[in-house]
Amino acid sequence: MDRLFIISLLLLTIILITNPSTTHAHRLVIEPLEPGEIRVVYDDSRFSTRTTVTVYVVNGIVLQTGGLDDQGYFH
Repeated sequence: MDRLFIISLLLLTIILITNPSTTHAHRLVIEPLEPGEIRVVYDDSRFSTRTTVTVYVVNGIVLQTGGLDDQGYFH
């Protein structure tokens, strides 16, 4: 009986540790401000310093790629 309990407890622990947890994502909002300028922010107005913006022309050619400035703007 004790052996079955220990094995059950061990299996339950392994299942709980290896079970993937829920992942939450943030929605990025792209705010066009004026020609040639956008602001990229999360729902709560914070921005990511790791965001990379890529601008394409109509036929799919990359026109420009770059990061955001210290306020979340891309020019």
